[in-house]
Amino acid sequence: LRLRGWWGADLLGAPEFWRTPLGSVLFGKLAAVTVMVAGQAVHDFWLGPRAGSAEVGSEEARARRRRAALLARMNFFVGLVLLYFAVALARGG
Repeated sequence: LRLRGWWGADLLGAPEFWRTPLGSVLFGKLAAVTVMVAGQAVHDFWLGPRAGSAEVGSEEARARRRRAALLARMNFFVGLVLLYFAVALARGG
């Protein structure tokens, strides 16, 4: 952003910037990053440890692992969305 002259409080803090195509793409990318980091934190610090603490082979353990796996798959798709916004941003919005 800095190399292209899109960095600074005067630009990024301006409400009209976020209404431009470039601002919308940047917002989408930042939102995708936020969702991805939050999803990964839930997976690593909540669902994963809970799945590991359940009795091996129990129905509870299988259900917890399914939820952890589902969240990991969802995070993969958020990563694809993030990639889309990254390419769009590199192309100028």
